[in-house]
Amino acid sequence: MRALHVVNASQNHTVQVNQNMPMILDALNLQLHHLAAAWGEYVYHLYAAPSDRGFAMVFADDDQQVQGALAYHDVLANGTPYAMILLDEILGNGGTWLEGDVSVSGAASHELCELLGDPGANRWANDAQGEFWALELCDATQGDSYVLNGVAVSNFLLPAYFNPLNADGPYDYLGVVNAPFEIRPNGYAISGSRGAVFGDEYPSWRKEYATRPGARTRARLGWASH
Repeated sequence: MRALHVVNASQNHTVQVNQNMPMILDALNLQLHHLAAAWGEYVYHLYAAPSDRGFAMVFADDDQQVQGALAYHDVLANGTPYAMILLDEILGNGGTWLEGDVSVSGAASHELCELLGDPGANRWANDAQGEFWALELCDATQGDSYVLNGVAVSNFLLPAYFNPLNADGPYDYLGVVNAPFEIRPNGYAISGSRGAVFGDEYPSWRKEYATRPGARTRARLGWASH
């Protein structure tokens, strides 16, 4: 079993992080088994305390370098992957700690799945129609969540989703996606040539964040253009 660890870097919400973390950890560690079974990968375990073992999931208030994002995953200068969960942005936009897709637990689940699906944030999938799409496990099904032990976690995509020749599925954990590279109404995907492509019901306030300079989507598109 491989390790990940939590860093509580919040100043404004540190008490709430500590209060809610046991429930969030229980749900995320259960989801890690779902993810490993679906992708045929190692089972990871998320630990509550900072450690030198494995990747970090950081709970912070905000991030001056990636303003407006609710959460993101990236790599440090030395190439080490990490995930950042931004509490002021989540809670300031009507989010909760444990309920719904706009929640601390949902954002943490989203980034945890994507961190393990694409640790270097540099994988792309060819749709066989001349387009490459970022291999992000939750973006296209953003807005779809399920509950584990009373805690909301993000739906995630399965390997068949990124295979244009797979006509049988299933394409996601909840079974709500109908075809490879389909974008759910509340989801989006990053295209190498078209940029961010949004579902018909993608919230306008999230769309603004995703296209701001310095946002995670813009950063990845910058890499694709080089």
